[in-house]
Amino acid sequence: MAATPITVRRAAKTDLDKLVEFVVRLKQVNEELDPMYVTREDLAEAARRYIERSLEDPNTLILVAEHEGRVVGMVRAIIIDRVFYEPRSEALITDIYVHPSYRRRGVATALVERLAEEVRRKGVGLLAAEYPPGNRIAERFFSKLGFKPLLVRVCRRL
Repeated sequence: MAATPITVRRAAKTDLDKLVEFVVRLKQVNEELDPMYVTREDLAEAARRYIERSLEDPNTLILVAEHEGRVVGMVRAIIIDRVFYEPRSEALITDIYVHPSYRRRGVATALVERLAEEVRRKGVGLLAAEYPPGNRIAERFFSKLGFKPLLVRVCRRL
């Protein structure tokens, strides 16, 4: 018997609790990777507000990967106007998370490819991703999908 396929769809308000859980996990992993990322005490509440606003924003797109009725991954991107450059618009992946038991099964790739299709239909000409510099897994993943470095962002604590 063939395995049930992973489906990718637009996120809905009914996905809110799972999306919040994934964003919290993702931000905690970032904190483990780099001391510049210290999560706030009210992380879950902040994540809930972040996802609620994202679901209502026409310039934000959240997709979920689902397996047998269970949400197992998500990707969030914002559409940005590139005022000085062509192509004029970019979709920036700000968050991508796959449940550990579904990793290395093509879920993240399916999320990114579906996202690319969705934003291309909106006339977006560039797909980008951001992640902490210490995240070698993300670096290898996006490189494998043909992403190239475009911008370096440096920070220092004050």
